[in-house]
Amino acid sequence: MDFVSQYWEQIIFIGALIIVATRLREQVTECRRDIDELTRRNTYAETVKLRAEFDAQVGNLQKQVSALWEFCNSMRDRQNGK
Repeated sequence: MDFVSQYWEQIIFIGALIIVATRLREQVTECRRDIDELTRRNTYAETVKLRAEFDAQVGNLQKQVSALWEFCNSMRDRQNGK
């Protein structure tokens, strides 16, 4: 008991350090989970944006191909005298 009464300040300090370290570790773990979740959300949002851009480009490409075929057909008709 003499040991506890002699070093009580250091024992309380070490106990407080253990509590603070445990809380900090939990907060870091929670922050990492939050960052991972945000990264997944941003990845999903970026994927949706890229998909929309891709669909728009495909639509434009289809229009251009249709216009090219119409031009080829009109040129063929002119050549055949129609």
